[in-house]
Amino acid sequence: MLPPEKQLEIAEGSNAFIDKLRKAGSLKEIYNMPGLKGNMSIFESESAEEGDRLWLQNPMYPFLDVEMYVLSDWDAFKKTQKGLFQQLLTKK
Repeated sequence: MLPPEKQLEIAEGSNAFIDKLRKAGSLKEIYNMPGLKGNMSIFESESAEEGDRLWLQNPMYPFLDVEMYVLSDWDAFKKTQKGLFQQLLTKK
């Protein structure tokens, strides 16, 4: 266990990191999950790898359990899906 002074330092660094991403527009939403070690966040990034790169910079990262799910805009998904089906149909 880290001493309280180090815990405070890491927590303040994490808060500054989160504020920076919110101001930059990369972090759209963040919700605390009482009773659990972590939060739920919604990021906007160019790729899953970019999201990982951003989150790995969080000073609190080594002390969190992280799960990431990539979300896609519905309209972009429909357009991609239609294009894929059109490719399949033209290959026949």
